[in-house]
Amino acid sequence: MVERIPLNNIKIILIANYSKDNQESMNRFAQVLYDKLKEDCHEIEIWRPIYLFGFFIKSNHSNLGKYLAYIDKYVFSFVIFFIRAKLQLLIYPKIVFHICDHSNAVYIKLFGVNRTLITCHDVLAIKGAFGHKDAYCQSSKFGKLLQKWILFNLSRANHIASVSINTRKQLENLTNRQYLKVIHNGLNAPFRLLKSNEIAELRHLVPKGKYLLHVGSNLYRKNRSLLIKLLNEFGADFDGVLCLAGKGPDEQLKAQIILAGLENKVLIIEKPSHEYLNLLYNCCEAFIFPSFSEGFGWPIIEAQACGAPVICSNINPFIEITHGSALLANPHDVIEFKNQLLQLDNISYRNKLIANGISNSRNYTIEKMVGAYKNYYEEILN
Repeated sequence: MVERIPLNNIKIILIANYSKDNQESMNRFAQVLYDKLKEDCHEIEIWRPIYLFGFFIKSNHSNLGKYLAYIDKYVFSFVIFFIRAKLQLLIYPKIVFHICDHSNAVYIKLFGVNRTLITCHDVLAIKGAFGHKDAYCQSSKFGKLLQKWILFNLSRANHIASVSINTRKQLENLTNRQYLKVIHNGLNAPFRLLKSNEIAELRHLVPKGKYLLHVGSNLYRKNRSLLIKLLNEFGADFDGVLCLAGKGPDEQLKAQIILAGLENKVLIIEKPSHEYLNLLYNCCEAFIFPSFSEGFGWPIIEAQACGAPVICSNINPFIEITHGSALLANPHDVIEFKNQLLQLDNISYRNKLIANGISNSRNYTIEKMVGAYKNYYEEILN
């Protein structure tokens, strides 16, 4: 258990993400920190980059929207954050600025390196910008400049908490500095094992019979194409469906599904509610997560907390965070994933894997994560 720290006479300011970016997991991370710290009546605020040009664009994913958003984030917000920070420092002698997403490391100069903590969730985009193939991330010319700017500011930081040992090692290799702090993510929503009567009442809402589940997006590094290959490899031997939750398939994945003749075997559930996602995890035959690269792997822990057997890539940080409680396979080898899935036909083996997964998920509680951050805040100010 992490010792409970009262944080007396300390002001915490959380720097969250630009609203128009719609970075759901990062928004939940910052909000969970805020809610838990607020429960203890701490002096706390949550700041976001100013939303000015965002009012005039439908999406910052268009080229025009992206550059207008940059003006919001890197021009107007710099001025506003600088003024607000100076005012806060006049009022509170003990203050910590917590940049909740490393992509906002560029603000560190405004708050000062000695009183600012940055959470580093991954360095995949940075590695991609520097041409590291194992990141499985591509960058535009401007994106490469932005990621180099982010890395420059991360290199200046005195206080960084990485979400996995693997992420910390990768960051150290990029910056040639040592960062000793690893604070694993906690579940940022109440995922749980449903009781049998709850499942009975809701079972009609999920696919009939067996289904494999994946939660994520169409980013290349998510390796969704392997899931279609897996379904195709089983053919008629698997009498269920593949459920893709999160983002709907892009044109490339749609074409792969059609070419394999699997239109009736793939079910798309876009942006499910938390309650629905919790149910999907609880009822699936297995949760499959074949990513090439990740910073942590939240969906793996979510699935385990809901009693789903997990099959994921044999890479770090998955090896690190599962502690032997998941089946591992080469993300480039569909046959390995097939063979691991076939192991679940053994009921006693399946039940043991589920029990180990549930036990493992208890290592990643919100309370443990927030307690570790509270300890770090104290260290920064002492």
